[in-house]
Amino acid sequence: MKRALFPLIFLALITSCKTSSLMIDVLRPADINLPGDIRTLAVVNRSLPSKEAEVNNLVEGIITGEGLLADRLGSRACVTGFADALQSSPRFRVVVPDIELEGTGTDRMPPLLEWPVIDDICRQNGADALLSLETFDSNTGGVLFSILNQTPGQNLTIKVESGWRIYDPERKQLLDENIYIDHLNWDAPISGAGQSRQEVVERGGYYAGTQYAARISPSWGSVSRIFFKKGNRDFREAKRLVRMGMLDEAARLWETYIDHPNRKIAGYACYNMALISELRNDLEGALQWATRSYRQYRIRKAAEYMSILNYRIMQADVLDQQLME
Repeated sequence: MKRALFPLIFLALITSCKTSSLMIDVLRPADINLPGDIRTLAVVNRSLPSKEAEVNNLVEGIITGEGLLADRLGSRACVTGFADALQSSPRFRVVVPDIELEGTGTDRMPPLLEWPVIDDICRQNGADALLSLETFDSNTGGVLFSILNQTPGQNLTIKVESGWRIYDPERKQLLDENIYIDHLNWDAPISGAGQSRQEVVERGGYYAGTQYAARISPSWGSVSRIFFKKGNRDFREAKRLVRMGMLDEAARLWETYIDHPNRKIAGYACYNMALISELRNDLEGALQWATRSYRQYRIRKAAEYMSILNYRIMQADVLDQQLME
């Protein structure tokens, strides 16, 4: 399966005397492979405690100073983050049933769900597999600070931990079990630290959901690339064209210099043609241009680019397998 790549391009703010940077979006393979017949996922929140356990959470919230609703709201944001991240997935469709299952309410994984429960949820929602947020827990700590002529505040650190499982009702298999841990830091005024903490737990939960989505599904991500802007007037003009998104016009300028008698200019032109090929999703062609830039003209940055392109070619093979019907 061939993947079209038409990335948004942004010139970076930091440039050197010879090069400029740009950002492109590339499709990255998932960390794990799920069976090809799994296309629709039902996602449920099982991280909430039982009624009895809520009393313990209340005590914990009083002792630690954490917002009492922080973990509840954070876990829901975690599910939302996962579902939102897969909206652009080239493979999966996500269904979020209006149910929440009882869990431990802590960072301790609960027993596996019973298969009849999994079967019912998947059947009612037309899903091929059930993805469950099994645990969600956050802990915070803070250090007081004050700044001259500013409101005293706290530097707060939060640890967000989310545990996930994927159940396959057809094969009666647990396809994945993973715990994601992240740490966040932020400053807040003392008077509003509680509200700020709750908001950050929600943001941390949402981010954790997006990260698990990237684990199981191909996802888009931004990467940095450089191109050579120094050489002559045409190279400077090509930089302007790139900024305007006129890549074909820039390529026509660079291509006229690939055999230039000045070896550096020729090498820079070949390197830039490699970038154009990558932007056109011609990774093999990009590798050929980068190889020529390095081997024929000894442009050292081209050797680094060759490694990047070889890695992307390997990723493309994995992507083809993951996106196959």
